[in-house]
Amino acid sequence: MIRGVCILILFQLLGEAAVSVFQLFVPGQVLGMVLLLFALMIWQSVPDFMLRTSRNLLPYLPMFLVPVCVGIFEYWDLIQRDLAAIIVALVVSLFVSLAVTGLMLNSFVKARRA
Repeated sequence: MIRGVCILILFQLLGEAAVSVFQLFVPGQVLGMVLLLFALMIWQSVPDFMLRTSRNLLPYLPMFLVPVCVGIFEYWDLIQRDLAAIIVALVVSLFVSLAVTGLMLNSFVKARRA
């Protein structure tokens, strides 16, 4: 399990380093997980040590939502003040992502038929 945790930390550090070097506007943890995804795609399977590590960490996943909930309570006044803008942004982004997903799926289906 130590090996799997070290690999996860390594990819997080790679993501943080890439964000720092290239001045990207993506969180380093997210970029690290994207890099891990690409590595797993290259390996074409999940190594056994990574599978065991992920299965052991999965029960603790809800604990990572606690900071989000605390942030909502902490900044509730700001959220209430800008609630209309937040709702508009969420609804617009929902419809944009639905449209983009539909268009991409349509193009993938057409490409597969050709």
